[in-house]
Amino acid sequence: PAPPTLRDAVVNACMFIHKCSRQIARSERKRLGLGTYMTPRHYVEFINQYVRIYTEKRADLEEQQTHLNTGVKKIEDTVRQVEEMQKALAEKDKVLQEKNRAAEEKLKQMMKDQQAAEEKKFSSINLSKELEVKTAAANEKKANVQKDLSSVEPLLAEAKQAVEGVGPKEINEIKA
Repeated sequence: PAPPTLRDAVVNACMFIHKCSRQIARSERKRLGLGTYMTPRHYVEFINQYVRIYTEKRADLEEQQTHLNTGVKKIEDTVRQVEEMQKALAEKDKVLQEKNRAAEEKLKQMMKDQQAAEEKKFSSINLSKELEVKTAAANEKKANVQKDLSSVEPLLAEAKQAVEGVGPKEINEIKA
């Protein structure tokens, strides 16, 4: 047998409640002696009450469903945004890694250049010291040469005077 439809289930439930109400009314009449009768008007009120409760519950459920659907949409939007942000983050992470590599290479190059500059500075300082030593030695030599020259200069002047005093006759005699 096929399962009952919603309509069949509601009809069966209403019939069951109506039959139970009648049985309760009969048993109360016997027990207490009160006359309670179930009229068609009571059944219509029962149906109207059921429809009102059904409508309220359905509206509540639809409101809850709308609320849940809105929440699900927001969660889906958030998931999509997170995925997009993760993609953007991955791309930016690649760019950051490339820039870090470039910065490291630049830093290494700067360190090499600095080391080369320090070596040149050290070499320049050594050359400067050597130059100072050689300059001092040259100045000392110059002083010695000046001293020797100053002692030889009077002799040279004397020899020059002596040569000037020699005439052509005397030169011919020396040649002969």
